[in-house]
Amino acid sequence: MFFITSLLYGQDFDILMTQRQPDCSDISYNCGMYFIKYMKENKIDSAELLLQYWESKCGMREPLFRAKILLSLKQNQYDDSLLDEGVINYILNYLNRMDIIYNLNYYLYDNYQSYYGFIPPGQEFDKYTQELAKELMKGYEPNQIEYLFAELYGTKKDKIFTEIQNEALEQTYLAKEYKKTVEKYVESAEIHMSWGTGVWVPTGELKQLGVHPEMNLQFGIKYKKMNYDLTIGFKFDDSPNKYYARRTK
Repeated sequence: MFFITSLLYGQDFDILMTQRQPDCSDISYNCGMYFIKYMKENKIDSAELLLQYWESKCGMREPLFRAKILLSLKQNQYDDSLLDEGVINYILNYLNRMDIIYNLNYYLYDNYQSYYGFIPPGQEFDKYTQELAKELMKGYEPNQIEYLFAELYGTKKDKIFTEIQNEALEQTYLAKEYKKTVEKYVESAEIHMSWGTGVWVPTGELKQLGVHPEMNLQFGIKYKKMNYDLTIGFKFDDSPNKYYARRTK
């Protein structure tokens, strides 16, 4: 009995050790495919519940954010409450995705799958959302924030950050977040370092000192419109001739 019990427990543990749990790679890919299915079948309620499930399992990522925006445009229910502090990063993430597709650098996705939301660039999800966004553009005016989102996802144009600075849109949440992000980076200090090589060639009365190779290091900081630098230079080699120097008080 002891032997049989041990064998049964051993079999149960083997099952537990080999049981595979779905991760965000599986969930995101399948949610993306079902989103396409529900939208094509006009099952809007199912698509909305699907996006809620997707977010609860994997958190907000760019493809999910894109799907939520397009779903709200489809329902004519867009509101700034859909946006959060990460909206600028989501847009930049999408533009980076478009660069991958344009330049055929698909290997970048293999290295940063989590960053791109586990949705492969240029495949079914991207193609469908682009088609959907193009169709949704027809229902809005060019001076509306809804139109700019549809244009971004439908035509791959990255002029959304330019357009939201117009007077008609400057009070939108997106415009305020963009301004806040720009101010953050403009106000932040930048540290830089460089090195260089050269040749010091004296002329005139200093010519007798001879030509000397030179190496220099530079450290500095940039804050707003000002640069503050410290440069250290080293000259090598002796002068070709001996010389006398005199210092007068």
